[in-house]
Amino acid sequence: MQFPADFTAREQALLGPRFAELYAYATPQPACGVTVNGLRCTPEWFAAHADFAAALSPFCPTAFTTAPDFKPGRHPWHHAGVFYAQEPSASAPAALLDVHPGMKVADLCAAPGGKSFSAAFAMEDKGEIVSCDLHENKLKRIQEGAARLDLTSITTSAGDGRVFRPEWAERFDTVLVDAPCSGLGIIRKKPDVRYKKADDLFTLPVIQTALLDNAARYVAPGGVLVYSTCTILPEENEQVTDAFLTEHSDFCRDGFTLPAPVGETEGQLTLWPQRHGTDGFYICRMKRT
Repeated sequence: MQFPADFTAREQALLGPRFAELYAYATPQPACGVTVNGLRCTPEWFAAHADFAAALSPFCPTAFTTAPDFKPGRHPWHHAGVFYAQEPSASAPAALLDVHPGMKVADLCAAPGGKSFSAAFAMEDKGEIVSCDLHENKLKRIQEGAARLDLTSITTSAGDGRVFRPEWAERFDTVLVDAPCSGLGIIRKKPDVRYKKADDLFTLPVIQTALLDNAARYVAPGGVLVYSTCTILPEENEQVTDAFLTEHSDFCRDGFTLPAPVGETEGQLTLWPQRHGTDGFYICRMKRT
């Protein structure tokens, strides 16, 4: 994959020695996967009966990696609601939500809905999940996906996640912010990311911080706030959550453990394509005291 000169210079400045390691790996095909509808079958049954290659993902107990050329949307199990397409790293945030039946969950940047669906499965479709997105037309995909998966706990709501809704104050046990980002972790899937303007990269942390600040107001005492992006830039990841925690003393990072090759963390994790075989992804789990 060839990169524009200005892109290369910018990324080298931002990533330092990690640039060569990361972009030397930028030519393999992107990772692909599916997440199983636990209301239809168990992961064990799925693994035993799937008529295509599928390996259990280390990032989520109901997620599987598939061959890059597998077309999940064409498979009859997709139409039957047995699984939905989801890249392995994208399944990780839902696994960290720590949700149970009867909980209230808000997914503030939800489209196309995969993380909301995973939360519904973990909750046995019992409870309340509000899936939000700025663009009302994107909510149709969430509604269609929930119907195909036969999920009734999900409702959708259009709106700007940066704008406070008083009726949601301290209402939710768990809030997920899968923030809009530069997308530099999925460059193999979306190579046009190389041509984004530098100004976009500098304005994104402002948006991400505003989303996170507002989301915190919706978390009930003792609740969980999960922040994730599909980029590998510290300016959009660690620096955003570090600044948030400095301003919100009632939140702290909440350590979690994933199977090898990840293991135990101190509450945040960056997945690197060349190290984990996934798209680039960042996740941070924080708990309100």
